Amino acid sequence: MTDATRRGTRNDTVQALKLLFLLVICYGHLFAEGPAATLPGSTLMDGLPMRLWWVPGDVGLFFFTATSGYFTALRYPGAAMMQGYWRRKVSRLCGLFLFLNAVLGCVFLATGREGVFTWDALVNLLGLNGFLNWFHLGNDSPFGAGQWFFTLLLLFYLVYPVMNRAVTTPARGRLLLWGCVALAAVMQVRLPYGHSLWSTSVGFVAGFWLARFGGSHPARSGWFALCACLAGAVAYRFIGHLPVLAYSVIGLAGYVCTVLALTVRLPLLPARVLDAVGDLMLPLYIIHTYFRLPLAQDPYLDALLVLTMNAGIAWVLLKAYALLAGRRRHAGPPTVAPRGAGMAGSGVPGPGTGGRAKPVASPALAAKAHHAANAETPSPQALATHEPAVQAASGLTPAGQTASGQTASGQTPSGQTPSGQTLSAQALSGQTYSGQTHSGRSSPGRQSSPLPARTKGEGTP
Repeated sequence: MTDATRRGTRNDTVQALKLLFLLVICYGHLFAEGPAATLPGSTLMDGLPMRLWWVPGDVGLFFFTATSGYFTALRYPGAAMMQGYWRRKVSRLCGLFLFLNAVLGCVFLATGREGVFTWDALVNLLGLNGFLNWFHLGNDSPFGAGQWFFTLLLLFYLVYPVMNRAVTTPARGRLLLWGCVALAAVMQVRLPYGHSLWSTSVGFVAGFWLARFGGSHPARSGWFALCACLAGAVAYRFIGHLPVLAYSVIGLAGYVCTVLALTVRLPLLPARVLDAVGDLMLPLYIIHTYFRLPLAQDPYLDALLVLTMNAGIAWVLLKAYALLAGRRRHAGPPTVAPRGAGMAGSGVPGPGTGGRAKPVASPALAAKAHHAANAETPSPQALATHEPAVQAASGLTPAGQTASGQTASGQTPSGQTPSGQTLSAQALSGQTYSGQTHSGRSSPGRQSSPLPARTKGEGTP
């Protein structure tokens, strides 16, 4: 996908906010593990700004989950539109995740780290590090540092098909949203963790609700959340530290950021920067706590330099994975001729013919066979009758085809696209170029959403 195409199919505000929030989170982790934590009697973590550094970080975690739930609900808006869901999710996340952990495994072996070949390592390689944290099972392997969020993301992807099938009316959507908010508040009191697990979990449901039922009045819900957030912040100032209230304010602030990013396009970062970094979020999130070197005596400068170094390493690993995946994709499986089919018109036997070459047909018989084959193949003119509406709705034309449904060479091989399906059937299935938008159909009980549908914002911190 070219830079121009990528810019046309993504929300730059969402991408910029995700990158900025991730940098805030990683900087806080690196600062806490740097000289500020080793200096005797250091109070840097207790003073400003680091004492409140966790607030924008937790707001960013809610933003990550809310945008993930939002874009997932947009791309798969109904039970009938779930074709290819697991294939896309697995190929998008798991391939890069395993590649990064393979690189880390080589680093661990080269540096003599212990616990590489343990059961805990297997759990972490499956992306289930969160369960080791949540059930206080410990982790004897070097893998999985701070990767509870990835486990939470996998759990949402696992539950989404059930939500998509069951929550089909606004009443059910409100019940799901407020039920999850109440459950998160109770769990924050009864079962608190050292990270914002419960408020972050609500973000998935909030994004799902916003895409499915809140699209008609997104600004109204955003203003309501902003007023509630300010009121909660004032109450927190007078009441004192109350975790439930604190995480409520954080969740409301994350929701406001989500609505703002989805409805208002703000040039937070230049498009060239976003094109250069690409999908840097997952590699940087996975590796940023492993490559830690003392680069400066000043704790603030040290954390900044280490973060820059990790961003460079993550970018190199991302490019290496893209190169590896590109080679595998271009290589592809070998083309196998159908059983009994040889080279047309050549008399070369195909598999299953007993090694005997079939006689070459006479010109008259070949003409009849060609006429019969063409009679069953939809013509480009017939295909073109379905395409204007589809292309008008999607705004995209599949690569290598003109608006008439023909290939760049002006011919349509056997009346089919390279995938083996006619263009009209492929477009009417509800998926467009790269599967990142939908055809505009509404599932039962789903209101039309004025929020931008042709966006790209799914991902992980």
